[in-house]
Amino acid sequence: MCTKSELKEKMISYIHMLPDSGWVFSTSGNMSARCDDGTILITPSSVPYTLMKAEDLFEISPTGEILVAGKNRPTSSLRFHIALMRERKDCNCIIHTHAPYCLAASTVTDVVPAVTLNEKLLLASDGILTSPYAENGSEEEAANILKAIGEKNNCCLMQNHGVVTIGADIENAWIHMGYAEDCCRIWLLAQSTGRKVSYIE
Repeated sequence: MCTKSELKEKMISYIHMLPDSGWVFSTSGNMSARCDDGTILITPSSVPYTLMKAEDLFEISPTGEILVAGKNRPTSSLRFHIALMRERKDCNCIIHTHAPYCLAASTVTDVVPAVTLNEKLLLASDGILTSPYAENGSEEEAANILKAIGEKNNCCLMQNHGVVTIGADIENAWIHMGYAEDCCRIWLLAQSTGRKVSYIE
């Protein structure tokens, strides 16, 4: 267990790595983390990741009430962060990015079948599902993501938008994001050969 201030600093350290990850451009994407008291830390909107500070983060209640204001306003993706935290008690961190291979895959398939062992064991045993497109920040978007991730998946694609991963902690969600992008890259490369692609049953 770590204090709220320690969690903020850990979150910021990962946020500062986002621009070099290749998963985001400009200020796209967002991140949240659950504190020991149940409150949620979440990134602000329109603040460059390299310049973001711990005091820029918003602290919100499990129902979305702003408890401690950060910079500008909370991310427009607030609704699905709250929904996932509410429904998945094993989820303590959520990362949303526009990782290019994940985004590309989201435009051509409803599911990325299990082409790698890491995908099957860590992300989604029956394949990574794509949540249908919905208006950014809407209740419909949150409901679609919640359904795609369900009770056991740790990842879903967002049609024509990006990808969401969840984890027991920040490190866990970050690893899941890396694997999601890698799995989609491998699947797209395999598909591009025009040959039959084998999947893990």
